[in-house]
Amino acid sequence: MLILLTTVPGIEDLVIEEIKERFGNRVISAEVFGSSRVTGKVLVNINDVSTNDLRQLRTVEHIILVLDSGITSKDINGLRKCIWNLNLDGLPNYYTPNTTIGVTVDRTGTHDYKSPETAALLGERISEFLLSKGIKPYSILITPI
Repeated sequence: MLILLTTVPGIEDLVIEEIKERFGNRVISAEVFGSSRVTGKVLVNINDVSTNDLRQLRTVEHIILVLDSGITSKDINGLRKCIWNLNLDGLPNYYTPNTTIGVTVDRTGTHDYKSPETAALLGERISEFLLSKGIKPYSILITPI
């Protein structure tokens, strides 16, 4: 399971230490996420851990389950193709009738599209996916950065 944890920028090393101490050999990898060592984000690949276990971490602010990731081209059609090819099969395991899904996009680089367009496409894809599984989305918040 791939998890993105947020924390106070500057204590990422403490988060990694706490994760390794608490979960031991279940931690496959844990590293600071981003282009610098002070991002406030830690990417963890871990096995057999529930979200309730992760909520017990004292150095963590938010827990974000990473369902899939992808690389896209610089045009909107390439972005759409990438988003529609994301593997969202694990999403229904975490979705309840009262779940609000937040879509936040922070893209980097030069593209023919902006973050609001990216967030809207991703929100559309998630909504379409849930409907295809017979699940009516409660709420999907689109928040481009």
